[in-house]
Amino acid sequence: MAETGFVRAPVVDVQSLTSPLPKQVVVDASVLYWAYYPNFDDLRLAGGAVRSEVQRRPYSAWLDRALKAGTQLFASAITLGEFVRLMEYAEMEAIWITDPARSTADRFNPSVCKQTRWAQGPAELERIRRRANTFLNSARKAIDLLPRREQSVTDEQQAILGEWLASAGDYADATLVANAKAVFVPHILADDRDLLTFADITVYTANRHALDLARGAGKLTRHTT
Repeated sequence: MAETGFVRAPVVDVQSLTSPLPKQVVVDASVLYWAYYPNFDDLRLAGGAVRSEVQRRPYSAWLDRALKAGTQLFASAITLGEFVRLMEYAEMEAIWITDPARSTADRFNPSVCKQTRWAQGPAELERIRRRANTFLNSARKAIDLLPRREQSVTDEQQAILGEWLASAGDYADATLVANAKAVFVPHILADDRDLLTFADITVYTANRHALDLARGAGKLTRHTT
């Protein structure tokens, strides 16, 4: 499989109760979304496409185990921004799906999300965003902001660019990885297989495709009781 050639990071299956727990871990936006956004039931009842509880449960369970073991959880500023974006997107999708004036032939997408956001009016949009901010604050009770290394903006940008050029991740992924490496926290909990393509980090995941890729590349960490 050509995709296995991209895999550079060791990978840990978080679904195993014997999987190792790092002292510190950076939590990606995908996991923040599955673990801390509470309105999936509302979105599903409205008719939106959401992942099943079976797909979400492993991350909440791993985070609970990690917190009990004293693991420090971090998120970068860019990750929190992506978490907020995902929550707002879900909230707008639920509103759009229940709008009787919409065309049933349309599909929800980023352009429709923007139109729906503008259609709310300032007061209603502020109410929606305050609700999302409440969910963000709930997550922040367990998750600290990743500390920033004292370096020039130019040096930081060069580090990010280097990570991006050497991986299959997008620029936001590269920013997360570069910021994590800068403060020596090379462990990342993510549902995004793109994180597997960065070197010198360890990825903790329940993403089945990511686990299969890691297994095929010989990067899936083996552990025993």
